[in-house]
Amino acid sequence: MPVTNEVTLLMDRYEHPELIQRFMELAEDERYSTEEIWKDITSYLLPDRKLYLEYGTGKDREHYSKDVFDGHPIAFLQLASRGIYGNTCSENINWVDTIPTNERYRNDRRILEHMQGLTHQMYREYSLSNWYAEAEMFIKDGLAMGTATMFHSWNYRKGTSQWDTRNPAEIYVFRNEDGDIDCIFRKFEMHAQTAVMMWPDTISEDVTRMAASNPWAYVTIVHACIPRRMYDPGVATIGRKKWGSYFKEYGKNKEMLDESGYDLFPYINWQMERASGEDYGRGIGHLAYYDIKTLNVLTESGTRAAQLGADPPVQAPEELEGKLRNRPHGVTFYEDPSRLVHGYDQGFQYPITKDMTTHTMDVLKQHFMVDLFMMLQQQTGRMTAFEVSERIGEKVQTLGPIVSGLAKTALDHSNELCVQDIYQHRKFPAMPAELKQEGVNFDYIGPLAMAQKRLEQGQGMQRALQEIIPVLQIDPTPGKAVNWYEWIKTNFRMHNIPVDLLTPKREFDEMLQREAQAAQQQQQAEMAAKLGQGMAALPQPTNAAANR
Repeated sequence: MPVTNEVTLLMDRYEHPELIQRFMELAEDERYSTEEIWKDITSYLLPDRKLYLEYGTGKDREHYSKDVFDGHPIAFLQLASRGIYGNTCSENINWVDTIPTNERYRNDRRILEHMQGLTHQMYREYSLSNWYAEAEMFIKDGLAMGTATMFHSWNYRKGTSQWDTRNPAEIYVFRNEDGDIDCIFRKFEMHAQTAVMMWPDTISEDVTRMAASNPWAYVTIVHACIPRRMYDPGVATIGRKKWGSYFKEYGKNKEMLDESGYDLFPYINWQMERASGEDYGRGIGHLAYYDIKTLNVLTESGTRAAQLGADPPVQAPEELEGKLRNRPHGVTFYEDPSRLVHGYDQGFQYPITKDMTTHTMDVLKQHFMVDLFMMLQQQTGRMTAFEVSERIGEKVQTLGPIVSGLAKTALDHSNELCVQDIYQHRKFPAMPAELKQEGVNFDYIGPLAMAQKRLEQGQGMQRALQEIIPVLQIDPTPGKAVNWYEWIKTNFRMHNIPVDLLTPKREFDEMLQREAQAAQQQQQAEMAAKLGQGMAALPQPTNAAANR
């Protein structure tokens, strides 16, 4: 697969629609081998996604495959995706917080108040938009197929962000020299009538005639989002933004339909895990592929064995042709008692198939971490991070790579786009100059994220405290080397307790200083009082001695 630089260099120089077609065809060739296993995975795990794996058929396509006999993998995937979604970025929990990138501003009350307001506005924007509805499908795509993609845009009619989880079959990725995805081609279908309405001046005459004769006919469109080498972030002109956006009809000798641009990459891409040299990720569907197919074969065999056992083939005399009544309560009349109906002995050992099915099911439960998510699902109400970590313990660590990867590659970028919308559309006061220079970071505080932090950091802090306390009991002096304020603050964050409950560090230091001054003044007063008492206790000179 060519790196993004090749696409960017040629597009900056020529901006010719044939270049997009050329790279689109190259990306299709490179992804061909990946699509073969995707088709099986969608059949067994994501039957709805199978609808879009073939283009240009112009006919209705079935959602569900007739070759699938067991729905347990679909149920396991549903449980896993809802478990991660519900405990990572669900609408029902507080899952993200904004913090300044520069630590010196994290004790600045003005900055912290702005950050707190920005966080509340982010929750509001997500709730008003369709983000939460699309996020669950996004996570499900990533778990099943290893690749999930969401597209961000602005809905001017509603005045909110618009999020759309795209089918992985539509997405073709290009990586830069660092291995990051910063260029995506999307190949998709739309009705001819819709295409004419969107691009009436640039659509081809073929599509225009097609829309006139059959408005519901499909036409294939390519959307290429390519980074530009030459751009100006301070200019609002769409042709000079950092990422170029190009629409064209799929096929040779087709003109460009539309060109625009973005300040931030509008696609959010998450790959659960990826082998070196591969462009597309691997999900649980890849890891459990053989076990899923084995379970399907075993279920099919067991179903046929059960059917044969309940309604076996029989041998009957020729004269009973058409007269055999083998339905429930059926009676077959015949004259010669020796002319009996005999059933075939199939020799099936159904318990063997059942045992193999149970074993394969147990393996699949491990792939989809069913036991872990059943623990999460069985809880009533919102579960705190402490309760999660106590009940699940080290099992949460198995989700560490998945949750961390989801946060770093998907949620971070989603939050950046959300913050961009908030400021660009003036839904919140302007960002302070300090933050514009330093930037904003995102801290994830959902149950799984907090449980993971508590396991990684809390256990170490607890063990350290257990070893420090005996030393402090002997000599409390070394305790002065520990910043206990930050220690308590870190524990608050790990247990998802609002840090706002703590007195700000500056006020806390001033309070300690006042207390120290008050203690010093009291000590001086006590010393003065004791000195006065000592002076009063001294023998007083006599009158005679005083008269001398």
